[in-house]
Amino acid sequence: MTDTKTSPAKRNCDGQPSLAPATCYTAPSAEELAQMDAEANHFAMCLLMPEDWVRREVKRMGGNIDIGDDKAMKKLADKFKVSVTVMTLRLGQISKNVSAV
Repeated sequence: MTDTKTSPAKRNCDGQPSLAPATCYTAPSAEELAQMDAEANHFAMCLLMPEDWVRREVKRMGGNIDIGDDKAMKKLADKFKVSVTVMTLRLGQISKNVSAV
């Protein structure tokens, strides 16, 4: 048997005595949240608009998309059922991988 006078008592996150091991949750910092958000957004864009699919659609539309061409951007965004803003971001990601989209 453990001597309660000499052994420290286990405490939960609120400082209350507990028999269970302490499992405290520490909220992520603002920087960690921003990183997680960026990773989640990238994952979602890759899932909704795979690079090879986007390239195929751009090729079908003539091989080049000017992000300033509202009509073309709307048509491409509609094809993937995303906003023009999200499509613009995805084209930006893809264009970093190659010379031109």
